[in-house]
Amino acid sequence: MKRFFILIFLLCASVPSFSQEYDSVSAENDLTATILEEDSEEEGDSQALPDSSTIYTRHAEDEILKSLKSDPALQYKEPPTIAESLWDRFWLWLKQLLGALFEGAVSTNWGRVFMYITGTALVAVLILTMLRVNAFKIFYSG
Repeated sequence: MKRFFILIFLLCASVPSFSQEYDSVSAENDLTATILEEDSEEEGDSQALPDSSTIYTRHAEDEILKSLKSDPALQYKEPPTIAESLWDRFWLWLKQLLGALFEGAVSTNWGRVFMYITGTALVAVLILTMLRVNAFKIFYSG
């Protein structure tokens, strides 16, 4: 039984260590650079010409705007919702509080690693608590 829990713990602890081995962003940049180099070799030294297109401004007539504003098919306002209960407002407040606390923690690589380790440890403690296993026996049993 003890070996089973050690195996489960090691499996849970190793989950964050799997990552993507191939960096798709740098590969995409390499591919773009390769394509640009091939294009420049084919065309020689090309310089972009200045934009010579003519821009025409258009104005909508006031009558058309008034008719569009009064058209009920173009009114996208949502009907007012039912007032939230105190319980719903509490959960929304708690969600915003936790989001604000962890937003800075997961914005860096080390923050994400720390959060994965903490989450894995909490899941392991939860499982051991539910199974009523004293995990410290592993360290001092003879």
